[in-house]
Amino acid sequence: MYPFLNSIYILKASKYLIIIKMCQIKIKLLIIFAIFCSNQLLLSQKMDTVKWFKKLEKNKKNNRFNQYLFENIRKKNKTKPIIQNNFVWKKVNCKIIRHIIIQINDPFAIDSISKNNFKNRIKDLANTYHIKTKEKIVNNLLLFHKNDEIDSLIINESERIIRNQRFIHEIEIKPIGSDASTDSIDIAVNVVDSWSLSPSFNTSINTSNFQLSENNLLGFGHEIYVNMHKNNTKNENTFGFGYTANNICKTFLNFKVNYQKEIDFSYEKNISLEKNFFTSYQNWSFFSLFSQQYKKIVLYNDLQIPDLQNYKLNLFECGGGYALRVSNGNSESQRTTKIYNMCRFITKDYYFTPNFEYDKYRIFSNENTFLASIGIAQSRFIKNKNVFNFNIYENIPTGYIFNLTSGFIFKNNLSTLYLGSKWTHAAFYHFGYLSANIEIGSFFEQNQTKQSAFNASVTYFTNLFKFGNWQIRQFIKPEITLGFHRLDTNLDKLTLNGNFGISGFSNANLLGTKKIVFNFQTQMYAPWKVWGFRLNPYFNYSGGMLSNSNNSFRHSPLLSEFGIGFIISNDFLSFDTFQISFSFFPKIPGIGYNILKTNAIKSNDFQLSNYEYPKPSFAHYQ
Repeated sequence: MYPFLNSIYILKASKYLIIIKMCQIKIKLLIIFAIFCSNQLLLSQKMDTVKWFKKLEKNKKNNRFNQYLFENIRKKNKTKPIIQNNFVWKKVNCKIIRHIIIQINDPFAIDSISKNNFKNRIKDLANTYHIKTKEKIVNNLLLFHKNDEIDSLIINESERIIRNQRFIHEIEIKPIGSDASTDSIDIAVNVVDSWSLSPSFNTSINTSNFQLSENNLLGFGHEIYVNMHKNNTKNENTFGFGYTANNICKTFLNFKVNYQKEIDFSYEKNISLEKNFFTSYQNWSFFSLFSQQYKKIVLYNDLQIPDLQNYKLNLFECGGGYALRVSNGNSESQRTTKIYNMCRFITKDYYFTPNFEYDKYRIFSNENTFLASIGIAQSRFIKNKNVFNFNIYENIPTGYIFNLTSGFIFKNNLSTLYLGSKWTHAAFYHFGYLSANIEIGSFFEQNQTKQSAFNASVTYFTNLFKFGNWQIRQFIKPEITLGFHRLDTNLDKLTLNGNFGISGFSNANLLGTKKIVFNFQTQMYAPWKVWGFRLNPYFNYSGGMLSNSNNSFRHSPLLSEFGIGFIISNDFLSFDTFQISFSFFPKIPGIGYNILKTNAIKSNDFQLSNYEYPKPSFAHYQ
């Protein structure tokens, strides 16, 4: 194959072997560079790529270069998102559904080949005490029914809806037989349950929390939880509970009731009935909520002297919406592009409020709010693996939302106009997944803007990088929030605390009207597991800055957090992922320097929007 090399070997010119080895190393480096450049070029030329790749596959045996190039590109293609394959349904499209056969499987599969009998006995014991999901519950979640015509888009959407249920591990819907001579066909729905009973526990020096949740009560898909909070220093206990009945009478209405009492004896009671725009293939939504809240909050007067204040209120909210198709076409984009109209009414009635000295703008006062929005939206979900779960198909949302919101708020004997807008877009690109969100809104009083807000955020994650059996994905999430003409009170200021800033950061006195926050997380996916549990290591960096009218970002300090830990998940259990993490804060103003905290980072910091058309609301300012 290489006459030149053979002649060298025949002449036994060993001094040239070193030169040849060096040349081979250079050639491999050039090959890697060529692969990188060719991939970047070919991504922008899809049709040429297909022809070139087929030609490369045909000629891969001609020389080692073609074979090496083909194998590397083929491996890279495996990490790309999986677009829903409708080929199997095209052959049976428009046929009548004769029967729907539903098969529910236990969460833990017994390996008949494995010699580990103890492990199989444990799985068998767990399956024995697991109550399977009722077939009727799965059937009620399907968007298609017996005697309907087969619609591949509706079937794929049904599969997504069922996969999103917390008590379902995996689902596959497929036709049984495809004889062209028949005008009807059976549909098989194969479901794998998740283990639905899950405890959670965390403790610190001052408090301990324990919660027990059941996400599939008696196999009916209902959720129930109870929790207990303990003050370790005062030996005081409080509790809470919640219950959710999902998909009442096949309407996709969800009924929820919950009660929570905190250690400081504040409490919250909620009861709600809600149906969101959970899919683009349904045309109406409804929501109502009644809540009673008693809260204790630290407020500051004009001299910045803190004091613990109380308030109690009843809150009632209701609203709904309707969606209309833009086009009568049958393509997925035409069927999922709709115009949405929604309205929302909120009323707050206070029993008692904080003292005027600590609430001079009367933020805690009776109010009535009416909001309405009109917008256009399109959503589509792409199946992908190894994003937030290991080796499990996840539905990653893509599409766009654009809406306009207007309304009035009646408060403190004033009627104030509100106008706002929201734009959201998400898609897969050759460099990864990118989602962007922009919100802007303002109140208008006497032809002047008041309490205006602007928020922009981006969520990005790369394609998978493979290093042996390990896989790595990079997440990036920057966000900027700007406030204009805000009220001169701490209640109308931004902080870096909690979920809307730097996780684990705590400083009640560091405030501003403008904020920049950015998060970077390198997530690894381990190839091994222990009893179904996976420990996926990650590295995290978060930074943030605050600004106000007296201090620009240029003169604001950058506050940082460095984190390392493990996100722990289970392939067969329904509870959320949790983590063991250590975070280092070089500086927290007013607290100290070089601070180390445990479990400061939350595992849901990079969660994606579900791209449901949202309720009318004010622009995000938190």
